[in-house]
Amino acid sequence: MAAAAAPSGALAVATEAGEANRAFEEGAVTLEDIQRFTVAEGLSDVERAQLYLGSGEELQALAVVCNLPGLVRAAGCSAWAAVSHILADSIPRLGEEGQLAAAAAFETLARERLLPAADLADAILPLALAGATEPGIGHTATQAAWLACLGELCAAVEPIVVHSRVLPVVTARCSSGGHAVRERCLGCKLLAVVAPHVAASDLQQTVLRLAASLCADTEWQVRHAACQQLPTLAAAAAAKLGVPASVPVLQDALALLEDEEALVRAAAWRALAAVLKLLPPDLRRARALPLLLAQTRELDHSSEVHRSLAAGFGTLMGHLVPDMEGDAEVNACLACFRGLAWRHDGATRLACAACIAAVLRAGAPRRYGPHLHDTLLRLAADGEPEVRLAVATSLPDVAAALGKDRCCQYLRQPVTALLQDEQQAVQAALLGRLPELLEHFVGPLPALAAAAARPGGATTPAALALAAAATTAAEEQRGKTCAPFIEPLLRLEAASGHSWRLQLALLQAIAVFPAFFTGDQLYDRFLPLAFKYMSEGAAAVRAAAAAAAAAIWRAQRRPGPRSTLYLRLIHEFGQSKCFRQRLVFIDFCRHAQQLFSSKFLKAHLLEPVLSLAYDPVANVRLHLAAAMPALKQAVTLPDDVHLLERLNSAMSHLITDGDAEVCRTSRRANEEFKRLPVRMSCGALEGSPPEVKAYEAADAARAEAERDFTLEPEALEKIRADIAAYSEHLHPGSSRLALQLPGARGSSFGASAQGSSIRGTRLVPPAAPSLAVRVRAPAAAAALPRGHHRSTFDGADVRREKPAAAGSQRPAPAGAAGAASSFSSPSSGSNKSRGFATRRQAVAARPHSQSGEGDSAGSDEEGATPHRHTFSGGRSWEPGGSTGCIMIHANLMKDGRVIGWGSTDTDQSQGMFPSTIYDPKTKTFEPLLGDCGIHDCKNAFCSGQVTTKGDEVLIFGGHGEEPTDLKWFRRYENSDRSVSRQRMSSARWYPTPLTLPDGRVLVIASAGYDGITRAHDADPALDNPSYEVYDPVTDSFSGDKWDMQEQLHAAHPINTYPVAVLLPDGGIAVSSGRLLVRYNQTDHNRWRKSFDYEPRPGPPWSYPQTGAGIPLPMHPPYDQLELLAAGGTSEDYATQDTPASTAAHVIDLTAGEDASWQRVGKMPHRRVMGDAIVLCDGTIGIFNGAGAGLAGWNEDEDMTYEFKDGTSLYCNDRCSSASDPVYEPVIFDPSTRTWSASGSLAEMERPRMYHSTALLLPDCRVMVAGSDVTYDGTAEIFSPPYLSLGPRPALTSAPAAIRPGDELRLGYASVDPVNRVLLLRTGAFTHSMPFDSRALWLLISSNVNGTLTVRTPVSSNKLPPGMYMLVALTTKGVPSAGKMVAVDVAPTATPPAASS
Repeated sequence: MAAAAAPSGALAVATEAGEANRAFEEGAVTLEDIQRFTVAEGLSDVERAQLYLGSGEELQALAVVCNLPGLVRAAGCSAWAAVSHILADSIPRLGEEGQLAAAAAFETLARERLLPAADLADAILPLALAGATEPGIGHTATQAAWLACLGELCAAVEPIVVHSRVLPVVTARCSSGGHAVRERCLGCKLLAVVAPHVAASDLQQTVLRLAASLCADTEWQVRHAACQQLPTLAAAAAAKLGVPASVPVLQDALALLEDEEALVRAAAWRALAAVLKLLPPDLRRARALPLLLAQTRELDHSSEVHRSLAAGFGTLMGHLVPDMEGDAEVNACLACFRGLAWRHDGATRLACAACIAAVLRAGAPRRYGPHLHDTLLRLAADGEPEVRLAVATSLPDVAAALGKDRCCQYLRQPVTALLQDEQQAVQAALLGRLPELLEHFVGPLPALAAAAARPGGATTPAALALAAAATTAAEEQRGKTCAPFIEPLLRLEAASGHSWRLQLALLQAIAVFPAFFTGDQLYDRFLPLAFKYMSEGAAAVRAAAAAAAAAIWRAQRRPGPRSTLYLRLIHEFGQSKCFRQRLVFIDFCRHAQQLFSSKFLKAHLLEPVLSLAYDPVANVRLHLAAAMPALKQAVTLPDDVHLLERLNSAMSHLITDGDAEVCRTSRRANEEFKRLPVRMSCGALEGSPPEVKAYEAADAARAEAERDFTLEPEALEKIRADIAAYSEHLHPGSSRLALQLPGARGSSFGASAQGSSIRGTRLVPPAAPSLAVRVRAPAAAAALPRGHHRSTFDGADVRREKPAAAGSQRPAPAGAAGAASSFSSPSSGSNKSRGFATRRQAVAARPHSQSGEGDSAGSDEEGATPHRHTFSGGRSWEPGGSTGCIMIHANLMKDGRVIGWGSTDTDQSQGMFPSTIYDPKTKTFEPLLGDCGIHDCKNAFCSGQVTTKGDEVLIFGGHGEEPTDLKWFRRYENSDRSVSRQRMSSARWYPTPLTLPDGRVLVIASAGYDGITRAHDADPALDNPSYEVYDPVTDSFSGDKWDMQEQLHAAHPINTYPVAVLLPDGGIAVSSGRLLVRYNQTDHNRWRKSFDYEPRPGPPWSYPQTGAGIPLPMHPPYDQLELLAAGGTSEDYATQDTPASTAAHVIDLTAGEDASWQRVGKMPHRRVMGDAIVLCDGTIGIFNGAGAGLAGWNEDEDMTYEFKDGTSLYCNDRCSSASDPVYEPVIFDPSTRTWSASGSLAEMERPRMYHSTALLLPDCRVMVAGSDVTYDGTAEIFSPPYLSLGPRPALTSAPAAIRPGDELRLGYASVDPVNRVLLLRTGAFTHSMPFDSRALWLLISSNVNGTLTVRTPVSSNKLPPGMYMLVALTTKGVPSAGKMVAVDVAPTATPPAASS
């Protein structure tokens, strides 16, 4: 009919337009919609969440639920308290999407322990139980999500909660009386959820009993559900009750193998494969083996059983073959497997293909031919692509089980077939494992060829000739073995079409083909493919093709083809008119560097690739910039001075490039370029780090292997002439930094000179006598480890580079490219001509520079003495030599030596070690625990640590490359130099540990993962305001507690490394930011807030605005404890230019709520990051630090450090966020409340700012070390004034171990009378934090005939356990050397402070 005809063109257009308008109107947002979704501005996140959950739209409520973990991380438990009651009403009303989001959010809260266990149990557990068990909730996916949430909750709450609240619900669901089948099936799932978390008694008496009854249920659905959970139940029983207790569960699984329902039998076979390893041998032989053999005689008729049996056949045979009698039973099993693999069911065949390697390993390779080969061929030709894909993935495992001879006999056909498969996914899977597969075809090298391949394996001419012949023969044999695969591979490439992923997989395989094919096969058959895709491929394919071409060039043995390939590379790629070809040439050079020696790279590739620094296309220069650090590895000193300058000039050109992106990328690459050490021409030295020795040995081996790698002389000369001409074309002398012969250089690096570095067609190395510059060793070269040295200097003033004017290209700073400063003339230390300004001078120009005038309100800086930088030259400081690492963390051990560690990447880039033991007596060090150190090759700096009475170091958290790295706890035993480790409850970066009276350690705060906590706008989600307790006796953690959250959150982000002090009554005081809070212990692992002290006047003084904080020495009866706080920054939110503070305050922490901070004068110098320690006469020494800025690294601006000896160091990575280093220490006398005057103490020689340390040594001198912003791996040792006041007494006898309340008899010898004894906690120091600092003046009850009788406090609250030093002092104030003494826990437990 006409009415039914299709509409005309115009009508169709009109119809479509009408439908589009209707769709737009339905999806358009109306004004009412906007009003419904609009909320008032200025609401906090918590208030907005309350509004959305209470009266908002479902979409808004869903957003709150999804973000619930983030809200709790940011705002703490108070956020949960504000929304929990609304959530309880809102969650049941949400749809499926909301239920899934709620289950996931609650699971995260439980897994990360973001809430206390009580809140999880009271508020979330009922919701999870309802979600998992209520019949009205809905879909299977929703129920599974709630079950997963319930499992995490059971792990987070106490077992008693699981017993009282969860187990009754589970029991009710599992009961058969009156409950529907669906309810009992749900009960099976609930059993598996709770089994790992219930108490052992509940598991045995309730869970396993219920499981047994469900396995015998009259409904097959229930038995099926129960059987699916048996592996989990068996594992829980074995873990909690022992393997024998799991036997009843295993017997249930065996019984269900004979169930009348096929689905139950299928589930039972899967369960048996999972738990077979738990079966006792007698039960395995008596029950499991007969059941499997029964299947071989009469296979189950159900396809579901077939699939389960096939999936676990390899596992079943692997466990049961040892129990079989003779070949007949094994052959019967293999025949059964063959029958499964030949069935019509695709899922069964897929399972057989996936496990065929496991079946082969169990059945022995000798049975492969008669029993499995035809099965593999059939599966490799299966009609289902998934089956063939499984075979392709399994083939290398099959080959590994067969061995070389059987591989060649049986596997060529399936490999060839799969390489030509019609499905590219199958081909790609096989290519991905093809090198591994071919290894089993060719087998190991013959003995003679293998010996020749080893460095030094053949030395005499006859041996070399014989080895060469053996190697050639072995290569030809490998090529003959693998030749059948060449044509299939070429056909695969021809059919690849536009599939760049398949091409990428092929080229990645070709890159390792030199191990399997001859040089001629590679050159003739595979090199054309590499060149093709270097020119035409996608970006990722081009890079892979370059790697393949480099590998083929290295494998080619004939000079002619080698020269031809080299010529093509230079002309068609290095000098191509197409910029993409030139990009690929850079990739080729990077891959060639991994295959050839540095000698070969310098001779043939370095000059053509460096010439591309002046390429007209920005993309080429951008690509080269990323390759520059690797190219630096080819250069050695002093032989390659000219090449190093060539590299430096190229890098200098790139970092001042006119293209902004090239300039940015080059500066990032220059950071790595700078960090890399310059190699030595003599190779690795005896004291070089192991990685340096390994690199040099590998390079030497490559050079040895290249003895016969020659190029045709005529072709080589032509290529070099072309390289020189092209280089000159790209950067003629008027537009580039010309290379100079050393004899013609001026006095400063980087200056232009007449003459060229190129004579004829090759680079001319410098003649040694004509060197006009010298390689200057660092000021403390003797202190640096031998081997590869970075050309850096340690020293003084910090200078910051001025930004370039808009649109201009600023000149490269001196030393900007790697080791440039090594070749600076003595006069090149000043960079004023290059636009640098001294930040110290800039600060001095402001009103509040050093005088303190112009500081913020309530200024404590007024009248401060100007900071002097003149070295006093006194005898009080002496060099300490190298510490072997940049000692960010330092710990004094019982034997008087110092264990330290730093940042793994920074230390090792400087040729130092991650961890060392430094001896201040001999001023020597030795590496600790090899290349990885205490922190097992991870960056554990910025951790917290304490030492113990047992001469251990307990290390909590620290930096990490991954968030989980920050959870590591390490326990170092100094007696045997061993380290054990485990994970804490949560991640901790910049934490504070505090030893408690009973020897446990309280670990407080700080950052939850590797965030930028030093930034004042840091995300609160980075904060971890919890604490936990470590028990060294049980070697376990208590789990996170949140009672300090209010204080730590309020101080965020200036809250890391809080100062924590154990009080004489057992309470603790915690200072974070400006806030100081008293906490009382309420139970074994819990501290609750008692009251707030008065905040310290002035800005926050926690890290990164770090002031020095330390408890003052205590006097009998040890009921009073004062805290000194000194320095920090002068503004609330400091920047790198903010002047430091001179303010100093003391507060009596034992004076209760009325305690207040009292000013105790001003320090003579502004100081941030001061390192405070108690000295042997009870005074406080403060060392190191800076006069302006704050702690941390400045990643944004380059700097130049100028040193007292006139040298300098250019820094463009991890530069200091502080300036104006403070060289003169200061001493505070608690008895007079006065400070030493400016200029009264000698200045140290080297600047020590961020990441420096200070320790009191047993001889009462002070060691300072570290400062990674100046890469300082040295120590200096200070002799305080008390050592020059008179003759020193000597303690001749002292106990090695004591307890609180002990009476001690100390023998001494002294010219002057001895009248005081000081007991000092040994140092564990980092980041201006003297962890566990404690000093007590002991009560002397008798002093007769050279014997002192002293008494210690009776309470461990006053004298907590740990390692201490005993010091006796004369009436002139001269201390003896310290005697180490281990303080144990008091004989009776000290009761906790009463809770207020």
